[in-house]
Formats: sequence, C-alpha cells, structure tokens
Amino acid sequence: MRTTSRGPTGPDVVAERPAAAADDVGSTSQVGAAKIAETLGRGNSGTDRVVSDTPHAFFVTGGGDRGGATPASASSGRPLCNQDGTAGATPTELMPGATIGGRYRLMNLVGADESGHRYWRARDTVLPRDVAVTLLPDGTGASATVAMTVRAGRLHHISLPQTLDMGTDHGQFYLVNRWIDGATLPDLLSTGPLAPEAAISITAEVSEALADAHRSGIALGAITPGLIRVNIDGQVRFSHIVAHGTATPDQDIRAVGALLYLMLTGTWPLPEPPPVSAPAGQAPTTIPRAPTRRGRELPADEINPAVPEALSALAERALHPEEPDGIHAIAAVAALLRKPQAVAHTESPPPPGQQLRLTADDRRLINERRMKLSLAAVILVVFAMLIVIAVGGLANQFLASVDNSAPSNVQMIDADTSPSAQPAGPAASPNTAGTNGQSPTAATTLTAATVPIVDGTVYDPQGDGKPDYKSYVDRAYDGNPDSAWLTWVYKQQFPSLKTGVGLMLQLQQQTTPSSVQISSSTPGTTVEIRSATGPAIQLDQTTVLGSGTVTDQPLTITLTNPPKSNYLLVFVTRMSKTGDNQYQSKINEIAVAGN
Repeated sequence: MRTTSRGPTGPDVVAERPAAAADDVGSTSQVGAAKIAETLGRGNSGTDRVVSDTPHAFFVTGGGDRGGATPASASSGRPLCNQDGTAGATPTELMPGATIGGRYRLMNLVGADESGHRYWRARDTVLPRDVAVTLLPDGTGASATVAMTVRAGRLHHISLPQTLDMGTDHGQFYLVNRWIDGATLPDLLSTGPLAPEAAISITAEVSEALADAHRSGIALGAITPGLIRVNIDGQVRFSHIVAHGTATPDQDIRAVGALLYLMLTGTWPLPEPPPVSAPAGQAPTTIPRAPTRRGRELPADEINPAVPEALSALAERALHPEEPDGIHAIAAVAALLRKPQAVAHTESPPPPGQQLRLTADDRRLINERRMKLSLAAVILVVFAMLIVIAVGGLANQFLASVDNSAPSNVQMIDADTSPSAQPAGPAASPNTAGTNGQSPTAATTLTAATVPIVDGTVYDPQGDGKPDYKSYVDRAYDGNPDSAWLTWVYKQQFPSLKTGVGLMLQLQQQTTPSSVQISSSTPGTTVEIRSATGPAIQLDQTTVLGSGTVTDQPLTITLTNPPKSNYLLVFVTRMSKTGDNQYQSKINEIAVAGN
C-alpha cells in the first residue's frame, strides 16, 4: 500500500508499507539495509521508506524491534521518534557489553566530544565483524546534526566512512560504519613528534577528505586526534564521523592546523584539550598543551628545530583562519602540502627516538622490501659495469685510431705576445674612453667592476619576527638565474600592511656602488636601492639611491650620490600580483657594480 501525506511545514513525505505487519522484521541484515534505504531515500523492496528534503524530518525506528518507519510520525513533524510514535527516551549512559539496535555489542569506547557524541568499537553479532558505532544524543539540535551526518555518510571519499546502518536505541541515535584498523595519532606520537614528511602526508589526506565534504556543503566540526587512523600501508582514514549541524568550515581548518601542529611538536595548541581514550583498565594518555607567548602558541619550528619554516608557517596560518593571512579554504592546505617546494629541505634527520614502533608484520614487510631492493641494486650494478666495459672498449678503439702528435712545423701561438690576439680597434678595449672623451657607460662599469656579495639577511623592519624565506637569501646572489629569494604570499599590496621587505647585502669590501642590476621572474615588482651603514639600521636612517620596476628583462638601477659602505639595501616596495589575486615577488639575481 502507498500513502502520501503533507507535514505542517515540510515537503511531501512518501511511505511504502509492505504487505506484512510492521513488527514482522525478517532477517536482521535485511532490516539494516532497509534502515539505510529508508533514511537515504533509496527505497528497499519489502521495507518501509521515508523521503524528506527537510533536514529536521528524519523519522527512524528505535528500540530492539527495528521495524519500519511510521508515516504518522512523519506527518506529525516530531524528530527522532520510537516505533510506537512516542518521543525518544532520554539518552542513557552505555557500558561495554551493551547491545545497540539488537545486533551491535559495544566493545570499547574510542572517544567522545563535548557535545556528548560517543565513538565505540562494536561487534556485529549477525555478520561476525567489527564495526564502528557513533552515538548521537537525542536532544535539541540533534536532528540537524543527524541530517548532516547522514549526508556525510553518503560521500564517496576513501578517507571518509560510509554509513552501513542507523536507527535509535536507548534514547540515542546511532550510526554504523565499517571498522578501520590502524594506529591513531596519539598512538603514533607515543615516542615523540612525527617526521615532517609523515606529518605532511597525513595532513594532506585529511585535508583532501574535508575539502570533498566542504564542496558538498558539509562541515564536520568534530575532528580529534583519536578519530584519525593510519594503517600499515600509510593510508589515512576517519574511524568515525559526526557533522555538527552548526559547524563551520573554519572549525575544520583550525582542527587540521591543530593536528599538523600536534604531529610536528607533540603538543596541542587549541584551548580545549582533545579527548583521548585508552583500553579498559588503563589511564588515558594526556596530550601536553603547547607552550605560549603572549597568549599565542609558539611556532612549531621553535619547539622542534627539525620542522621546516614553511611547514611551521602553514600550521600557524591554519590555526588562525580568521586572520588576514590565515588559511580560508581547506583545499588550500591540501594543495600547498602536495607541492614539493611547499616545505624546505630538512637539514638533519629526526632523532632516533622519533622512529615508530614496528610490529612483527612491519618488520617482515620491511625485510622483504629490503631484499627486493638489494636484488634490484645488484642487477643495476651489473648492468652499469657492462656499460662501462663496453664504453671503455669503444673509447680504446677510437683513441688507437687517432694520431695525437702535432706536426713539428706548426708554430704555437702565444696569446700574450701575438699581435693578432689584440682587439682590432680601440672601441673594443674596456678601458678606452669614447670619442667624446666621456667615461665608460654604466653597463660597461657593471661588467668590469662587479663587487662580490658575501652575505645577506632578510630586512623586515615592520615585520612580525618571521623573516620571509630567510633560508633562501643566498639564492639571490648565487649566480644561478633559475633560483630565487621570494617574499611570503600576502593578501594585500604594500604599503597597506607595511612599507616593504627586502635584502640587506654585505659587500666584500668598502665600496662606492654605481649601479645595481636585478633579475626577477615576477614583473611588476618595484625595488628601491637604499644606503646602509650596518645590517641592523632603521629604515628612516637609510637613503634612497635609486629605484625601478622589474619587467621581463634585467633591471639596471643607476645610483645617485652613493656613500662608501660595506652594506647595501635592496628593498621591495611593491609586489607582483599572483594568479589568485594575491601578492608575492621573487629576486633571482642581484649584481652590484662600483669601486
């Protein structure tokens, strides 16, 4: 029989009633499939179905009977009712051994959050397998959370669990998904912070999963270290999932920043401590709070020197999405972590104490991989030796056929004394004045009297103490035009945030500079050349000697009345605009000419 009714405010609610009585449940597995079809609106032959577009209009069965939905409950507009149409019971505290939905026996509590959601590992007594059970308290706002969580369970992302069953029991709404084996983040951190490479990989996968949810209009708002699991193959999964009805994307971004910070430092940066569970009979491990300075967590690279500066900056930007330079989209975290240049090279390996504990299966897999790699290395060495022998034989044959002795009647040419080695005319001599008696041009002076740059530092007098890519400074004068020093990515152009940022260069000797040549791959960058008497001089104590704007060709700036000094300031006052309407500049090469 098929009936259609309209609720007080919601859309049509359609219910299909099987010919059998509602309490004729049939097999338990069929009922579980019916529950999923009932709430997700897919339908199931021989079972009840309720379809609603209103988030607050989920009507599901309760108790141990697990029968079909009641159309009368749907039309009444009441949230989360029991099978008999009465309001759901007050949520009760459940202990290990209790049964949910007539088939899921609770084994151990994985975690809980401040909203009363509880995450369990349970045993399916019908299909012998472990499952993850999430309990949501039936109270004000629970229906919205249930609706969003069910939507999240329909996402097809490998890191997000999909819903297998759902219902109400013991006055609570429950969701069931497949159990995920693996170590939680607190397990991985039991021996200390993770290597930056491991933290990058885990954070990238979590961010990509959340980005998929955000694209569907779903924010979770309940992400804790205990809900993230990493299996032996390095795959990252959420063991349970709850999407709070009032959650915002910024909450997820901040949680991802906290997870990254935790993996890099072993400390928790958020004010509220994360829930950490432990096996029965054991005290839960407490995650230490992050040290602070002026009410703000210390940068991760100050706590753990092995953390690259760029990765530490990314964690801090994610922790504060409300700030102008914070992360405003979770997809940006995943994109930055997938770029090889997003994290600078770590100069020293992590201490031995940071290595993960290995099980017997881990050691077996590692030994097998080592054997395969060793065999491959031997084969490569043999091939290399054969190639060397073949090339050597060919070279010997070639050299044997060549007479290397020069004819005795050929006179050797001395480049210092032969007239033919001299320039054809006076215009070719760099030291020769022009026909008008003027001195050589600035370009000739730059080539003839280039002053070596021996050191450099980031000059940021109005900054926050975090110099822009300070480890890349020497790339601006290393002679390689493909490398560069670069500024941070700013959301606003100079001078709205500060006057500018630049490089304080130390010259090899006291020099009166005449010109500076700058090569940059970011056209539109405006640069000032300023005098400096020392590396720590104030900006108002410097003098502008010249300025210019970079194009696609090297920029030569001729200096006016430069003083003699060991220091020279190259100061960026306007950055180049990026493709995503942000601002950043690069300086590939700097050459100073003077005497």
